[in-house]
Formats: sequence, structure tokens, C-alpha cells
Amino acid sequence: MAPVEVEGWSVWPTRRRGKAPIVEAVARDGSQWDFWHPEAAWESYVPEAVREAAERIWHEAFGDAPPETQRSAPGPHSVPPRSSEEDAPYQPTAGIMPPRNAAERKAAPLFSGVLAYFPDALIAVAQCSKIGNDQHNPGEPLHWAKEKSTDETDALARHLTDRARGEVFDADGVRHLAKVAWRALAALQREIEGER
Repeated sequence: MAPVEVEGWSVWPTRRRGKAPIVEAVARDGSQWDFWHPEAAWESYVPEAVREAAERIWHEAFGDAPPETQRSAPGPHSVPPRSSEEDAPYQPTAGIMPPRNAAERKAAPLFSGVLAYFPDALIAVAQCSKIGNDQHNPGEPLHWAKEKSTDETDALARHLTDRARGEVFDADGVRHLAKVAWRALAALQREIEGER
């Protein structure tokens, strides 16, 4: 199903491997994003018309009628929590990925807290990832061949040391700090996956 435009938002259904299907909603300017399925609450900034369209799209795409969204008070942004867990303040817990409820989503602002802060740096890390894939997996689609290199922290330290010596770029033209960031993300990803 193609995205539907509603009040400056794009709304579309997404099937996720091994997880419940969702309907995603993103503001046209990319500044706000949320998703919905029958057990999720909307963030307060999602307009009412977008919520209604998303719930309709979810029903059309996935066939199960979403439950009636009860409003606790008048107004476009007064959706009550769908479980007592929604009210609880966020408590960091190892391995919660992705966030499970509104409190956890608000405590992990992926767009406004990471992508918006570091767009140029993240582009450099993405370029590093592509160049590394082309070097280590020639002719293959972009993927992380985790078994080929497991020494993230040692490699991170080597690149950080090279940068400390004044070298900005590695021999392949990739910034040492982009490789440091890639290796840090890889180490963090492995750590979190190991806690699941």
C-alpha cells in the first residue's frame, strides 16, 4: 500500500519480521515520527486525523479491526494509555530495544536526539559502512558480516590512536573518526544483543 498523505503527514503500513505489524506516520518535514498498532498509544503531537487514518489503514492492511480508541478527555491529543505500563516513568533497563511504550519512546528520541544532532557524522559512518562492505564483501549487497571481524574495541582504539597522531583519513580515504564511530556502534550493538 502506498503512503497516504494526511495533514502534512505520510502514513503507511509496515510488516516487521517476527514482530507485530504497525502503521508508521512521519511528518512531511521529517521532524516527527510515530507508529501505531492496537496495543500502542500515540504520542501527543500526532494530529487526530493522522491517528484516525493510521487506524483505518492498519485495519485495511492487516485485516484485524483495531479497538475503539477511547478518549479520556476532549481534545485531539487525549489518548489514554493502553496499559498500566504506559503510565510508568521510564526506567533504563538493559536490552530494551526497540522501546515498548510511549514513555520509552520519549526517552529514546532517535530522530531529534541523534539524527538531528549528527547528520554529517552519520553520513560519514554510512559511507564508511558502504566502503567497508565493498572491501570485505565485494559484489554482495550491503550487510554486516559479523563473523569477519569481532575486535571492535581493538580496531576502535587503533583508529583513535591514528587520529590522535594527526591522521584524519585512513589509507582507503575513510576518516579515522568515522571508523571509530562505526566500531563503537558495532560494539554497542553486540553488547545489547548479548543481553537479550
